[in-house]
Amino acid sequence: MNDLLDLIADLLESKGESNIFTGTLPAKPDQLISLFLYEGEVKHYFCITVINPKLQVRVRALTYVEANTICERVSKILDRYHDQNICVQQISPVLDIGFDSATPPRREFTANFIIRRN
Repeated sequence: MNDLLDLIADLLESKGESNIFTGTLPAKPDQLISLFLYEGEVKHYFCITVINPKLQVRVRALTYVEANTICERVSKILDRYHDQNICVQQISPVLDIGFDSATPPRREFTANFIIRRN
C-alpha cells in the first residue's frame, strides 16, 4: 500500500506542493502535508476481491488561513484525479480539526478520499 502513498506524494510534488510525508505526522516542520491510507471498501465479485483504500490528507500550518488554503489546494488536485493507475474521489469536505499540542499551537485540517485502482 505504500506505493499508493508514494504515487499520491509524487503527484502533489509535481503540482508544486512540498513538505509531504507518508504514513507519519512528524513534530517538525510546522507546515506539512501528511498522507495516510486506511481500510476502505471491499467488493467481492465472482472470482476476485477488490479493495479500494481510503486516503486521509492532514495539513498543518501555523495559521488557520494557511492550513485551510493548503488543504483546499490539495483537495482540488486530488478530487476526480485519474490516470492509468488510479482514480481518486473526495468523500469528505475539508474539515478544521483544531490545534495540535505544540507550542505555539498549529492549526490542522483534513480531507478524505477513496482510491480505485485501474
